[in-house]
Amino acid sequence: MEATSIYGDALAEFLYEAGYQVSVVNPARIKGFAKSELLRTQTDSVDAALIARFCAAIKPSLWKPTPLEVKELQALLRRLESLTLMYQQSENRLETATATVAKLTKAHWSYIKEQQAEIKKMISDHFDQHPHLKQQRELLTSIPGIGEQTAAVLLAEVGRIEDYKNARQLAAYAGLTRV
Repeated sequence: MEATSIYGDALAEFLYEAGYQVSVVNPARIKGFAKSELLRTQTDSVDAALIARFCAAIKPSLWKPTPLEVKELQALLRRLESLTLMYQQSENRLETATATVAKLTKAHWSYIKEQQAEIKKMISDHFDQHPHLKQQRELLTSIPGIGEQTAAVLLAEVGRIEDYKNARQLAAYAGLTRV
């Protein structure tokens, strides 16, 4: 199946748990394959047949579900990012706010700051509860320029580092280079 942000995750997990072999492929790869076949028609049935031919010809790697501890780390980090954006947006709006709205906004800031502190603590506790993640974080933070926040984001968004054969493959996944 084509990767469709988070929308295909539930289907991929359902099929995986039912015992099917699942591959989740970047849509750009399917599009490139379609171009190689000079295919221009796009309907659901044509797309399904194209994906089947792509899988038969290319044999993409099999997909594995994201471990629960990584999903939880992703959720915590994404919530922290949302709170940071909320704070920044409200700070920007403060310049044009009335006195009443400014007072309400500043009260909201304290709530946001409390939530951020609580989530940071939860992230720290999460690493303590999952020693393999903690060990990977320690390895990443041993690299000059990578702090705990960057390491946490890398571990959350990359998934299982052991799924990558080499650094180049990981860089390609991140969109920094081609395999």
